[in-house]
Amino acid sequence: MSDMILTEQRLQLLKAGFQPVPCKGKEPVPKSWQKLDADEMHIKLWQRTFPAAVNTGVLCATVPVLDVDILDAEAADAVEAMVRARFAERGRVLTRFGRKPKRCVLFRTNEPFKKITRLLIAPDGREQRLELLGAGHQVIFFGTHPETKQPYTWSGGKPGEVARDRCRRSTPTKRVNCSTTARASCSNASAFCPRRKNRSRNASRASAPATVRCHAARPTRAPLSIAKPLTWLAPCQARATIHSTRPH
Repeated sequence: MSDMILTEQRLQLLKAGFQPVPCKGKEPVPKSWQKLDADEMHIKLWQRTFPAAVNTGVLCATVPVLDVDILDAEAADAVEAMVRARFAERGRVLTRFGRKPKRCVLFRTNEPFKKITRLLIAPDGREQRLELLGAGHQVIFFGTHPETKQPYTWSGGKPGEVARDRCRRSTPTKRVNCSTTARASCSNASAFCPRRKNRSRNASRASAPATVRCHAARPTRAPLSIAKPLTWLAPCQARATIHSTRPH
């Protein structure tokens, strides 16, 4: 990507209500980037001051990102479907892919909050996680993934072309009990389970909840917003317990 196109992309993000940050790989390069409040003049200087920072991140303070850090495609798909189902009338779902099947889903909020993490144990015993990244974090929106060496891609639209104000807004009113959602059973399938405090991975795996069959959610029409942090993360965690009931 040429310097001019990179700068234009960052300016487009700024005009759409996002706060871009120049990154090298996944790492922001400006000092005190967590408090960055760049304007058009600053952004136009980045190509000279940070020539190696060819990836572009966005601060998560007012653009929280649900980071689905799960390597099972069925489970990752189910989490995204859960978001779509719960927010079908509340905005547009923008999903970013880097190292598939991992993905990030964008939201918006006017009430910044700190990162929220839910740990999970995969069927093979490995720890994976769901995180809602908020104030003090950033996520790469555009550029090249440092591991796959492939460009980051989007579904549902691209930030910049879609304004922040059109991203989805969530409220704490739509609540689903995690344990109830996760207890529907399917035979002959392994499952993710929430990692519990003071318990070993093996113990958590042994008591894993029965799997939940993933149902397709109706598509959404517009991005997302969060009035308060994650009263709905529990059902997402429940969906992450999903593992395919079909043989591999």
